[in-house]
Amino acid sequence: MKKKILICGGFQLPDRNASAVRALGNARLLQQLGYKVYVLGKLPNPELSSLTWQSGDLEPIECINIAQPTPNYSGPSYVASDAPIRAFVERVGRESIKAIMTYNYPARGTHKVNQLCRELGAASILDCTEWYGWEGTSMFRNLYRLLGVQIKMRFLTKQAGNVIVASYFLERFLPGQHVLKLPFVVDPAEQRWQLGAIPQNKYTTFTYSGSPGLGMHKDRLPSMLKAFGELYTKGHKFKLNIVGLTQQQYLAEVPNQQNLIERISTAVEFHGRVPHTESIALLKASDFAVFFRKPNRVANVGFSTKFVEAASLGIPIISNATSDIPDYLDDGVNGFLAPEFTDQAMYQALEKAMILTPNERKEMHERCRKLQPFCYEKWRDVTQQFMDNLVVRA
Repeated sequence: MKKKILICGGFQLPDRNASAVRALGNARLLQQLGYKVYVLGKLPNPELSSLTWQSGDLEPIECINIAQPTPNYSGPSYVASDAPIRAFVERVGRESIKAIMTYNYPARGTHKVNQLCRELGAASILDCTEWYGWEGTSMFRNLYRLLGVQIKMRFLTKQAGNVIVASYFLERFLPGQHVLKLPFVVDPAEQRWQLGAIPQNKYTTFTYSGSPGLGMHKDRLPSMLKAFGELYTKGHKFKLNIVGLTQQQYLAEVPNQQNLIERISTAVEFHGRVPHTESIALLKASDFAVFFRKPNRVANVGFSTKFVEAASLGIPIISNATSDIPDYLDDGVNGFLAPEFTDQAMYQALEKAMILTPNERKEMHERCRKLQPFCYEKWRDVTQQFMDNLVVRA
């Protein structure tokens, strides 16, 4: 019987980036549905062929080096070839492969894996959570990425026949196809998602964590910091953690905010890039997670990992309406939702958080802890239905 599923991508296993967290969450969900799951990505030690990932008392998941899927592999990269995947398939048995899932995969590699699945009589599943926009100044890089994602979304999704998306925006773009909307799932047995004590901070504490992108195009930190600056000027007391870049890196991108950063320096701390465990620890000690994104195709296609992490840790969230966030963020209940992407709306959402009493902040944390919208158990039924009806191209 075909019971083995491969999840493949360029993610940094086991948990060094958001993509890896999603891949392992999906693996745990599929494992609980009775499948044997292998996750093929990039390992910390490129010379390793595999490692095992354990969470709680559940069965470990085998993580495979996509650049070295077998000890003696010396073939081409997964970016443009199915050779690494094919080598691993031969190792575990061609006849046992139920499906191969590719996560935000390069277009050429996706086409090759689609062809491999036809050869194996297996289902090809495309997990698509990104639709790139123009980023930075490299014209060749941008044109190459934009062309690749257009080909994948418009043609390779149909070639595969099965697509996982993170939001209604992309689900609507793929009418008539076999689609599962799966924003994110987490395994609550993992150590990282264990709930600590509810924070009892002297001042309202906020944490932004992530990579804002070239030119701050992804997360609009300059607008957010401008709002914090105005609140600081009006006498509000707060602490803001910025995780993912240093103050020097930020000012290199936004030099015109030098005076602002100096003025609010006692309330803002830049932590730079830190291990994921440290980032999670800072989030657990915060009253709110905070980020704002411009509502565009890039933001609406995916679903914010920042949101998922905070919600899974019971931390209230302050953000604006992008992707399916309004489905999960109830203004004043489990955080604050800025109704518009404007400086004024950001300011008002942050101010609402700052004027809460310590007891009101505690009550909001308690409500958040009960919700747990991304626990994989809540997504079992829709995922089982999707898997039961996989399209296999002949």
